[in-house]
Amino acid sequence: MEEDPAACNPVLDNVREGDWLLTYHMERLKDFAELKEVGDWLARYLMPIGELPYSVRPKLFVRVISALFEAVKLKILESAPDMFKQSEFASALLLSTYQFMGIVPSAVCQEYKLTIAGGLP
Repeated sequence: MEEDPAACNPVLDNVREGDWLLTYHMERLKDFAELKEVGDWLARYLMPIGELPYSVRPKLFVRVISALFEAVKLKILESAPDMFKQSEFASALLLSTYQFMGIVPSAVCQEYKLTIAGGLP
């Protein structure tokens, strides 16, 4: 019998051990009015997971988060220029731009709060 690779994943261990990660994802989106619909959708699917036995939570958590990721990815690619749809590499570059972008209130240039970073501290 093959061992499930998710069985030893630290993130999924958190889902297995309690509700804090489920709650964190639902609560985090409440600060952004423009993401209310996404937050409501996420809450609708994550809340029931918190009532299930701990052993089955990780699998369902992964399904919900993966569905959300795929929906966001599809929305980004639908609105992208055709040049980003011609290859998997170009699509991946476009998607990575969204992953590394963020609003930084403490940015030095007050005009440009939207910044892009490589995830370094």
